[in-house]
Amino acid sequence: MLWAYANQFNITKLKYIVGGGESGQESIYCGLKELIKNHSNQDVVMVHDGNRPMISQEIIADSFAIFKKYGSAVAAIPCIEAIFESEDGVSSDVAIPREKLWRTQTPHTYTLGKLLEAHQIADKRNIHNTTASCVLMQMLGEKIYFSKGSEKNLKITTLEDIEIFESYLGMGNKDSMEYLK
Repeated sequence: MLWAYANQFNITKLKYIVGGGESGQESIYCGLKELIKNHSNQDVVMVHDGNRPMISQEIIADSFAIFKKYGSAVAAIPCIEAIFESEDGVSSDVAIPREKLWRTQTPHTYTLGKLLEAHQIADKRNIHNTTASCVLMQMLGEKIYFSKGSEKNLKITTLEDIEIFESYLGMGNKDSMEYLK
């Protein structure tokens, strides 16, 4: 069924379709186990959220550049809002300096072997349902290196996100439509 949709919408970059897991972490692990069948440990893997359809060539290129320099890369953008910590979701007396905070996005770029090994270790240690590959890597002692992200690298999760996405498409920006292919 998915191959039919890919053909119908002329999506030519799709190479594999792998069933997902119970969580994002498990779904990534399923994909990695499929990739290792036809690729080497040294091949570069970019993990990207399917609900971030607006990724740009600039973000992809910078992710590769940072990966080449440090051995890994995670798209990120600085926080620009005031940030507070709250125990009850009602009030707070703890402000966190936004200059120290970065919002991660995808792609997350690693070698296939390194990311697969991290998932295998997580499975042995009973670490499940981490929010992102970079969180898993950090939990396993890896330093996270930031590559360029963008507010336009929108993650469509809420109804408001759909409205923003539709606004981007409605702007008639030809580049926006290219991201979807």
